[in-house]
Amino acid sequence: MPGDALTVGASESGEVLASGHRGLVSFVRGIFGAPRARRGLRMCFLATLACAGLWSYASLTLLGTNTWVAETSHGRWFYDASEITPREFAIVPGIRFYDGQPVSGLKQRLDLAMDLFHRGRVNQILVSGNEVQAGNEATGMRDWLVARGIPASRIVVDPLGNRTLATMTRASHIFGIHSAIVCTQSLHAPRTLFLAQGSGIDAVAYVPRQTRISPLSPSNTHEKWKTSLAFFERYVLRLTNTGTPNDATTRLSQLVIKSFY
Repeated sequence: MPGDALTVGASESGEVLASGHRGLVSFVRGIFGAPRARRGLRMCFLATLACAGLWSYASLTLLGTNTWVAETSHGRWFYDASEITPREFAIVPGIRFYDGQPVSGLKQRLDLAMDLFHRGRVNQILVSGNEVQAGNEATGMRDWLVARGIPASRIVVDPLGNRTLATMTRASHIFGIHSAIVCTQSLHAPRTLFLAQGSGIDAVAYVPRQTRISPLSPSNTHEKWKTSLAFFERYVLRLTNTGTPNDATTRLSQLVIKSFY
């Protein structure tokens, strides 16, 4: 009879489900109720769960902090200098020099600063780079600009800008800059503006038009970690509140950097 067939089918389905349930219960009991000889397997299983949890937490932290930083810079970076309200300073964060010449990314930034100066959008240019370990990065930028017609009297040199954080905090707390146009790339603009704002600078960014970078590229991934670090440094360590952070917070920040890079 049709009714009997349905009853038999339902019965068989129930037995399959029950069998699967018993198998899962047996698996879990085998892990957590095994004798001492299988303790290593249980520990391995628990360690895997812990690693998965930490990875999920790190991923959510990365996503959350990057989204927050991106929102703070929304509408504050431009491709066209004519759209930017004039300000006193342009800030050029350094990258590095090679054989006495700026690398391509740094040359882009210097070209942007020159463009702002010639258009009358800024009156002075702060060039910031690391001259403690990387040679003549900051003075090299100054000399490069002077050779192309920018008066030396309109260029301020910061030789201790070893990171974007240092560039922005020193610009505000050491050089007294509180309004500026930052010359950088679109990939770095959100983090740079976030640190500038945290340092007390009313900043916008002037960036070149570039080919879109793949979200999975190494440079993009690296920037995401650096952005999360910037969030940590601004809100947790409060490093944007001073141009000379104390030794303890600096060491902690450097430890985080080494852990990720």
